This record gives sequence, structure tokens and C-alpha cells, in this order.
Amino acid sequence: MHFIGITGGVGAGKSFILDYLRSQYGAVVLLTDDLAQELMLPGHELYQKLREHLPASCFLPDGDKNYENADHDRAGSGNTDLENAGPGQAGSGNADCKQTGSGVTGQGEINRRAMAEWMYADQARIDLVNSLVHPAVVREILFRRDRLAEEGRKYFFVESALLLGSDLEPCLDECWYIYTSEENRRIRLKASRGYSDEKITAIFRAQLPEEVFRKKCRIVIDNNGTEEESRAEIDLAMAGL
Repeated sequence: MHFIGITGGVGAGKSFILDYLRSQYGAVVLLTDDLAQELMLPGHELYQKLREHLPASCFLPDGDKNYENADHDRAGSGNTDLENAGPGQAGSGNADCKQTGSGVTGQGEINRRAMAEWMYADQARIDLVNSLVHPAVVREILFRRDRLAEEGRKYFFVESALLLGSDLEPCLDECWYIYTSEENRRIRLKASRGYSDEKITAIFRAQLPEEVFRKKCRIVIDNNGTEEESRAEIDLAMAGL
């Protein structure tokens, strides 16, 4: 089985590429943001670990569900192509933070907006949440990779804007970079998400420079042209596997 990472900047049009890989090649596609949110639902080990370290204000009342899905605190929608995969070995990470979820007596879902506001107020909190979430996501991805290989699936693509430099990168067969110019990405982000120029500039500054993507990814898909042109580049890349 080919186990491939897909990465690129925000607004690069990765969703179009992934949809084509699904429909044309029957690839299993997993978004790490979606998986992270799935693992943060009650019943998963990661959820229990977060309850131990996050304050009660980061959780909804018993029985309430989270309908907030703002971009800045988005951890995904929980949809993956691998149905009924189960939690695998999700959940890991050690943390030194002494703040706990004491007082959280029920099993309400995580309030993602409240968690984002809490964690982004302090770098130590960001590090804490990442130390819990990232290892859990990697373990689950590898669990699903092994299961898909046993099932005889041919292609497994994992998408993450933060793929390069992560613990998952060394486990991949190769990485693909979806390239779209900053000008086109800016236009897309304004049209699709209503972002201001200031917010877009801040996002771009926080991301890896283009030369790093190009150096570490074997395949570069130019997604600046028409859909037909992008499909042709994908077909060429797939033919080379």
C-alpha cells in the first residue's frame, strides 16, 4: 500500500486534490484535523486525558454537543474515509501542567471555542494540548494504516498543513506538496472564508516557507491553473507510484 502525506498552505485547494484522489483512484483519504476532533469526543482515550488537564470551562454541560466550528479553533469534523475503524491505540503524551478538569462531573463534549481561547492565552497551554493531541493522532493514523494494508487497500493519503517536521512524516512513504501562489490563496481565502488581508498575512507568516515544502516533498502539484490541469498533474504523479 502507498502511504502518502499531502500538505500545503492554507487556501492551496487541497480539498479538490483529495476529492479527485478519492473519486478517480479509490484512495482512502484522512484529514488529521478531522481525526483529532473525532478522538476528542467522549469515549476516546484522548478525551479522558484532556479532561485530566483542561479546566472545567473547556467542557460543555452533560449531554450538550458542540456545534461551534470556527476556523481558528477547528480541529476537524470527524469525517474520515475509514468507516468503523475504531479508536485503535489513540491517546498518549506526558504533561507537566497542574491545571486539571476538577469539577467536570459529566461527559459533555469539549467546547472547542472555549478550549481555543484558554490554550492560546499561554504558550505552555498550547504545548500541553499539542503534547496530548499530536501523539494520539499519529498512533491512530498508524493503526488505520496497518488495518488498511491488511485489507489490501492500495492508497492511503493523509492531509495535514503541519505534516512536515511532525512525528508522522518519517512513517510516510513520501510527501506531496500542493502549491498555489500566495496571490491566488489570498483570493480564495477572502472569497471562501471572508478573511481580512491582515489575518491572511498573519497565517502566511506562521507557515513554512515554500522552499521547505519543495525540498521535503517528492511531488509538487501546481494547483494554480484549471481543474483539468490539476487533474492531469495528479494523474502523472499517480502513474509514477
